[in-house]
Amino acid sequence: MSIHLLSLAPELIQTIGSILCSDDIKHLRLACKQLSEILESVILDKITFNINKSTLPASISQIRSLAAGRSPGASRTTSHLTLVCFAPRYDPQDESYWDGEMVENPKPLDTPEVLEAERRMKKYLFDAVVSLKNVSTVRWHTHCKDDEWVQNTIMKALRSLPKLQNLSIGLTFLKIALPLQRLQTLREITITDKNCSSGEGPNYETYSNLGKLIARNSFITSIHIERQDYDSQHTDPSASFHHLFWCYPKDAAPLRLRRLVLRRMLIKLDNITLPHLRHLTALDVSSMLEPYEPDPHPSDSDSPFSTESRTEEELLEKQRAVGSNISDIWDTLMVFGIYLEEITLTKITPSFLEYLECYSGLKKLTFTSSGFNNATKSDKCATRFFGTPLTKHVRTLEKLNINAEFEGLWCFGDHNMAVIMQCHALRVLGIRIFGEGLQNKKSPTGAEEENAVVLLIDNVSCYLPFLEHLTISPSTPEMFRGDWCGTSSAAYCSCVQAAIVEQLGTYSAPPACRRLPKVSVNNPWSAEGFTFLPERVNGGSGLEPGEWRYRDTSPHPEKSSSSELQI
Repeated sequence: MSIHLLSLAPELIQTIGSILCSDDIKHLRLACKQLSEILESVILDKITFNINKSTLPASISQIRSLAAGRSPGASRTTSHLTLVCFAPRYDPQDESYWDGEMVENPKPLDTPEVLEAERRMKKYLFDAVVSLKNVSTVRWHTHCKDDEWVQNTIMKALRSLPKLQNLSIGLTFLKIALPLQRLQTLREITITDKNCSSGEGPNYETYSNLGKLIARNSFITSIHIERQDYDSQHTDPSASFHHLFWCYPKDAAPLRLRRLVLRRMLIKLDNITLPHLRHLTALDVSSMLEPYEPDPHPSDSDSPFSTESRTEEELLEKQRAVGSNISDIWDTLMVFGIYLEEITLTKITPSFLEYLECYSGLKKLTFTSSGFNNATKSDKCATRFFGTPLTKHVRTLEKLNINAEFEGLWCFGDHNMAVIMQCHALRVLGIRIFGEGLQNKKSPTGAEEENAVVLLIDNVSCYLPFLEHLTISPSTPEMFRGDWCGTSSAAYCSCVQAAIVEQLGTYSAPPACRRLPKVSVNNPWSAEGFTFLPERVNGGSGLEPGEWRYRDTSPHPEKSSSSELQI
């Protein structure tokens, strides 16, 4: 019995279209008017503006068509807008690398085509953005080649979008102070900034305007800010959670924040910030900055009356007013009964483990096992984590990523396998393994024991029925803790990664296995990764027992091979 495509519900046809490439969707829309209308929202849901020398003249034609109203479909259906670059003179191919640094080739003379593109861009850019009346999400990362008038024009246009609710901005190449306080329809805002904090300039003024927006818009539910400061000694106090509420009315109702991401920032929960977190469900405090602590044992040449000492004391006093240590955060949340469903952090403390022990219901947890000076303290904390803190959440956890900095009890092994396999609701699992665990060993009886990779996959396929994605990574050996140079650690992890890839290439699931998760093999010292997808060897339906194995789908023409891992 044949089924005609048009006999399916429009939602099913749109789902089919969402997995096709743009060219296939365009061809399918040409088949008939009905398919064209159904798939219109799929092909036009996302639009990107990227105007540079390599995209001319198509990029200019795009904004001209929108500004003139010749794309009514985009005005009706486009909900996501991405803003990349607005510099017709800029040619991405004119940049090259010399001695590891990017350099630009000599600037060519402006051609008539470039000059005309500049003129038309100034004429049509504002109207093109304003025409997209249905846009709810905008991603805009300022480009180093954009002129000041471009940023002014875009901000004026964004104010005219009636349905704009989600805004993501990169401030790295900001040239003006963005008047964010005028975007009154926003519900979620994301800011990324690769500049060091300062108490002046367009970036500082933009953060101040963000405070004005928060004071005027009580409907904001998500704030996501990523700063660039790496140490608190040089961090301006304005890079803090407090600065976002610098003008918030004392008599106004607090925000009902649901998601809060504050990376590389000073954070303090007190009567100014805490009321806005009563409804919080997701918190990310990765690389949280703590108030700067001067050297307790200064050199004899340092005078307590020196200008440098007075400056450090003044900075410390200002930072303490808006910052705290990570343990204070968890203690405060525990005291006020704010229990989170999603947590991301990069420093583990006993107070965090106490916080996990006081409730149940955590759904997503991602952390790095940093903050320890030696293996003993790290292993002691890991032993406690895999006890009551994790056990309290085994029924609800859907995502668990444990990034062990060094090999130890944070890595997968017999000591934590039982509790991890109790997390039956897991859909995403990230874990690191011992390099030594990849070597084939024999038990006291002479039988060959399974290595760590086989043991892990065999167990997740048996005990974690909903697991969709498993990430396996190597970890740095404990002997390299404190090393200034990471060459040895990088070489070791590359070797372990190659051994994991080799094990997956020869893996064969037990006969009773009915499904396997997708597996990624990453390296903390390299961007190179491998992806393995499960496949059946002997056919049959996915619901029947049979032999499963993994197929490497990574785009690597040459893969490292190692017959034996040298530890």
